[in-house]
Amino acid sequence: LAVSVGSDGARQTSKGIYTPTTTRVSLGTYEVTWGTAHPDGVNYVAQITGAGYVMMHDTTRTSTYLKYFVKDAAGNLIDKWCCITIL
Repeated sequence: LAVSVGSDGARQTSKGIYTPTTTRVSLGTYEVTWGTAHPDGVNYVAQITGAGYVMMHDTTRTSTYLKYFVKDAAGNLIDKWCCITIL
């Protein structure tokens, strides 16, 4: 699946056979969930990209869930638009 997530956590667009739910949990912290377990379990590839210099990394994942943080160059949590691809 692929999903564009706004800085407010709202799903902007998505592609794929699953429709994800996106949430802004707190400053710079986001969650993406989808209804059917990934065939690779927790071993899927998560590609997170954004505009400008942004450091992003996933912290928690299950076969139907991904939690990630967005930070600026100084390491501060920030709200920022991004695109996520789950392979």
